Amino acid sequence: MGIYRAGYRGPGYLSAAVRGAGPDAPAVTRALAFTLQKVPGAVTLARGVDLFIGDPLHHYMEVGVLRGIKRRAES
Repeated sequence: MGIYRAGYRGPGYLSAAVRGAGPDAPAVTRALAFTLQKVPGAVTLARGVDLFIGDPLHHYMEVGVLRGIKRRAES
C-alpha cells in the first residue's frame, strides 16, 4: 500500500507548541518555553527530539488513520 506523505517541514512539534503557550499555560509548558528561549542549543535539541521521536510517531499515527479511512471506505 503506497501512502503519499505530504512534504512539509515546519518548526517541529515542541517549538510550535511552546510558541503558542500563553501566560495561563501549565507550568511545564511555561518552563519549556523559558528553556527554549534562554538556553543556548535548546532549540536544536528540541528539533532533534522532534525529528527522531516526534516525526516517526506522527507518521505511524497518519498511516493508521489513513488505513482506517481506506478500510471504512472500501467496506
